[in-house]
Amino acid sequence: MLRFLSGFIAIPALLAVLIFGLQNSHVVTLSLWPFMGEITLPLSILSIGFLFLGLFFGSFFMWLTMLPLRFRARRLQREVSDLNEALAEQPPVQRAASPTFPPERPQPKRRWLGGTSND
Repeated sequence: MLRFLSGFIAIPALLAVLIFGLQNSHVVTLSLWPFMGEITLPLSILSIGFLFLGLFFGSFFMWLTMLPLRFRARRLQREVSDLNEALAEQPPVQRAASPTFPPERPQPKRRWLGGTSND
């Protein structure tokens, strides 16, 4: 099912990138101010390259913000496993037999508008 779903998404995305590349084949020159030199590339390759560059940097910064949460989760996982080991080492606690709660009580009879019970 997952393979079908990924193909269902990947094939139209690949077609969209292919059509975008064919329609934007004009050559553009990119020059960045502090750096000397120019880059001449087709517009489609330049824009898709910047798209992937943004995707990479966005993923990297998201990973950085999630890093403290991952460390905390690992620490808590270790703490839980230590507590489970300590609990397993203790002798089992025997409890006295307790009555069932709540105790069973007879249900009161309900009266309807006519004054008769529901029995």
